Amino acid sequence: MTEEDVPNTTFLKWVVSILGILIVGVAVILIVTIYKRTANTSENTEISQQSEVSVPTVSDSYGTVEIPPQSGMKVLDIKQSEGNLLIIYGDLEGAPRKIIVIDPNSGATVGQIVLKN
Repeated sequence: MTEEDVPNTTFLKWVVSILGILIVGVAVILIVTIYKRTANTSENTEISQQSEVSVPTVSDSYGTVEIPPQSGMKVLDIKQSEGNLLIIYGDLEGAPRKIIVIDPNSGATVGQIVLKN
């Protein structure tokens, strides 16, 4: 009987070992990611439940708020900043002159900022 030549399988053993380590590594990353997302979701629900208690609700009782036009000025822009509504008035040339700050929850004018020349 003749002896058959056995091929060298060392290279294949290394490839299989490396691929096995990579599969385990990817599985660990997936498990950690899923865990963090579920933990983050439960924290967000707790925070949103706490914030729902402290945030005032929007009141529809004020109805329509009429803001009288400013003499000699036109509205340049309307922006929202830190929960307030800012109406920016300017002269007819487009230079800002007055900012009216309105609370959108109550519809009341919080204040006015007059810009001097």
